[in-house]
Amino acid sequence: MADPRNTLTRSQLPAKEAHRFGLGSVAQVESVPNGHWMFGADWLDSCGSNVLVAPNNCDPLLDPEDRVKTSFALESGVGTDDFTLYGFHRCSAVGDTVSERMDYATDELDLGQWYAVERRFITAVIAESVSPYPAGISGALNALAALLMAWDKPVSPIVHMTINVATVLADHLKQVDGHLELITGERVVVGYGYDTGLANAGEGTIALTGPVFATVGSTAGLGGETIDRESNTYLALAERPFSIGYLCDSTHVNVNNVITTTA
Repeated sequence: MADPRNTLTRSQLPAKEAHRFGLGSVAQVESVPNGHWMFGADWLDSCGSNVLVAPNNCDPLLDPEDRVKTSFALESGVGTDDFTLYGFHRCSAVGDTVSERMDYATDELDLGQWYAVERRFITAVIAESVSPYPAGISGALNALAALLMAWDKPVSPIVHMTINVATVLADHLKQVDGHLELITGERVVVGYGYDTGLANAGEGTIALTGPVFATVGSTAGLGGETIDRESNTYLALAERPFSIGYLCDSTHVNVNNVITTTA
């Protein structure tokens, strides 16, 4: 049997880069030590919606209620989705140290973290929001324009879209400080993990949320290692607690025909 130590070392492998403009490019991420915070983070949902215009009329007999100052209670806290991410790697039982095995698992976790989070995030957004266009809209640009028009919050939304939609809308996107924006200024997430539930390549998804915030804990290796004696390999596991949420509101639309053609 060949000695696995004669194979390529990690330093000889090509460099890898995660998707550049995914959810991690716009989320406000706070790193904290692990502790008893996995029930989530409470944020006050301040979205600029509690603003009214009172008429400048001095005659209380016309409409007395217009002269009454309205007091607003604080909005309730916003819940978060809390889970643990796991990176794993199967290693040869010969030639790798325990530390190296954990490095492999941690590399997997670092590289795939936001892809895994995106898949969970978009599933939650679609489940929690009501689409103003339940039948979907044909054409990526038509869907984007309609969904933005339906956004009734003062807070600028974050626009989440599948990669096929982003490709079609390339002329309407620009790169700004490491993230994408629409030409109208809204931040854009191109989520490679956002294809969950789509039936075919001609379908796409566009979703809007308020600002996205995340809390990430420190990485830990699970105690002990699992060995598969049939294949003579170790299974190394690295875990990281994660919490993510969004403010204000969410909505979405299915793009029935991402690419439309005209005769």
